[in-house]
Amino acid sequence: MERPVILHIESPLGNLEIPELFSRIDVIQDAPPIEHHIVEKGLVYAPSYAVPPMYSIADLQFWSEWIDLYTTDPKSPREYLDKLQEIRESRKPVRFIIESDEYTTYPVNFPALINLRQYSIVNGEEHDIHYALDIFKFEEHAMKELDVEISGGEVVVREPESPRIDERPPHPRTHVVVSGDNLTRIARQFGQPDAAWRELYTLNKEIIHARGNQNLIFPGQEFIVPENWL
Repeated sequence: MERPVILHIESPLGNLEIPELFSRIDVIQDAPPIEHHIVEKGLVYAPSYAVPPMYSIADLQFWSEWIDLYTTDPKSPREYLDKLQEIRESRKPVRFIIESDEYTTYPVNFPALINLRQYSIVNGEEHDIHYALDIFKFEEHAMKELDVEISGGEVVVREPESPRIDERPPHPRTHVVVSGDNLTRIARQFGQPDAAWRELYTLNKEIIHARGNQNLIFPGQEFIVPENWL
């Protein structure tokens, strides 16, 4: 018997090792444009980014004899089918790997989304299940969420504001040292335990050392207060 190709599907829901003997993989490069719903314009078809390829594999077969012979963790054909359905319904990306003794021009190891397109149980025998797969190459895309509000029949779309590069973040809360202060007393003023003086010291070490003495603080010095004290 010819050694089959082994399909590996590595998923957070469990891994599958599937022996197969199929004749070809159809590679669909020119996928249709993405459908968008644009407010006040209805459906618009626009290729907002390059669509990754989709690989279609037909004439696949969960066959007990191959599973027992060629896999290290054999399962029943029904268990394979149920797991593929679970992976498809989870809509979580998997790692799709093709292991073959023959040279192939197809990608053999890539992240993917799996779609169990169809299946049939041959003559009611669950040791022989035929099926077809669509494998979509998975790519991450940064999506911007819009705040959409419908008021009085009008649709208002608010785009998240991007921070301006010329705006500095707000200055953290500070404490100005007064006569009689020490680090422990300042910590107590903010409801912190005595040992918290070390946090204040670490955060303001350069200010304290500026006068050349690690043990003294002076009225008028402005210390940054740790964020977790606020």
